[in-house]
Amino acid sequence: MRKYIVCFPEIGRELEISEKKTILEAMISAGIPIDAPCGGRGSCGKCTVELRRAGGSQWVRARACQTLVDADMEVRVPSDGDVLRVLTQGAGEARSTWTPRPPAAVWMRAATG
Repeated sequence: MRKYIVCFPEIGRELEISEKKTILEAMISAGIPIDAPCGGRGSCGKCTVELRRAGGSQWVRARACQTLVDADMEVRVPSDGDVLRVLTQGAGEARSTWTPRPPAAVWMRAATG
């Protein structure tokens, strides 16, 4: 089984992960906190991270729970500037989560029913 290096440059962590593991599993192995309230089913989008595969120049957004480690890569967890405050508890208690905006096609389907 192949192994890949997953680097988390912002926190100075790097680890070797077997293929067919998700980025979420890599983050859990590294002890990096990540919000994944749907349990890794890909339904909430709160585990969205930015990644750049080895040899690539562009950062892309991906759901950590749905993206397999298939190459050496760097992974960034959204910073506080990318985080929205979402009310998840009672009034006055907010928890930080990063929520990506769905594609326009999703909004159009919802609007047209």
